[in-house]
Amino acid sequence: MTRETKWSVEPNVGILPIKFGMTESEVSEASGLGRAKDTIVEDDGLVTHFWGLGDPNVAYRDGKVVFIATGPASIPVLIGDVEVFQDDTRTALQAFEKANGDKPFYQLGSVNFTRLNLAMTGFFDFREDRYYDPMSGEQDDRVISLFAPGTMTEFPDIPKTEITFF
Repeated sequence: MTRETKWSVEPNVGILPIKFGMTESEVSEASGLGRAKDTIVEDDGLVTHFWGLGDPNVAYRDGKVVFIATGPASIPVLIGDVEVFQDDTRTALQAFEKANGDKPFYQLGSVNFTRLNLAMTGFFDFREDRYYDPMSGEQDDRVISLFAPGTMTEFPDIPKTEITFF
């Protein structure tokens, strides 16, 4: 993958070219990632493929994609015309909030957009009311996690706080 390659977040569809419901061979062909370098198989049958620090992680259930996660070292990721890991952090969060059509909530260190089945970790610290600043020199642990519809885990017993980035 090169910086010239750009992938697009399509909530409830995937991070194109990877779509929910694809098989391992379809992901390999469509993404150009090739064969995974590492695989973890969970007791519940979830299979997660890892290619490397600069590439997305993809999880499968019953041989079909149900989860995609990617971070700043990967290829550029867009939502609309916003480059999620390169543009201003608040701008990226606003783009997702707008696409969500409702305020997200903060829980367990992540900003959760339930209508999009998407969580963003490391972009905003609720306790400090602070956005991640790529120029800060701090370690960049930002991750976008997309879940196939109906698979995003909820934690009803853990407090959550509704927030807005507008």
